[in-house]
Amino acid sequence: MSKLIVNADDFGLHSAVNAGIIDGHRRGIITSTSLMAGGEAFTEAVSMAKQNPKLGIGIHITLVGGVKPVCDSSEVSSLLTPEGVFPENYVEFIKRIYSGKINYSELRKEIHGQIAQIMDTGLRVTHIDGHQHLHVLPTVLPIVIEQAKSFGIHAIRIPDESTGFIPQFDFLVKLVYQRLRLMRDQSYEIIV
Repeated sequence: MSKLIVNADDFGLHSAVNAGIIDGHRRGIITSTSLMAGGEAFTEAVSMAKQNPKLGIGIHITLVGGVKPVCDSSEVSSLLTPEGVFPENYVEFIKRIYSGKINYSELRKEIHGQIAQIMDTGLRVTHIDGHQHLHVLPTVLPIVIEQAKSFGIHAIRIPDESTGFIPQFDFLVKLVYQRLRLMRDQSYEIIV
């Protein structure tokens, strides 16, 4: 039997986003949300999630969007702008990857920190995904999967944005999906 999951991203980013997601859950069709550990309204989102136990909670790995890291900025400086926040968008992050400016030990540390911060809330986590879909980048995905499995998270949301997120991204997503299907074991679920 198929099950429709309607997921709303960016829970914890801002109070208005939190309110909209909860309203959409209570009065609409939102069944799941993805929580940003570094969002300015994270604590509020956690409280709201606990008051709405039927709302599925995913971890929204955030590496862009002008958001602050959960780790001390001195420990993940290769991921940040001079202002101490993540780059505004995926284009800037990808440029950092391909220019060799990303320290992957720092990336692993931040991803681990974000997952740990959400797991420490006691919320039941249903899946993992990423802000602006950066979790599916070939150099990021193995770290996300490694960390998710270490926390007992066995589902990952893979985007299907064939309407044109960026033309090359559609091809990348298909490759990532194929790779995941090949490498997954029976205990790991792919959500498209």
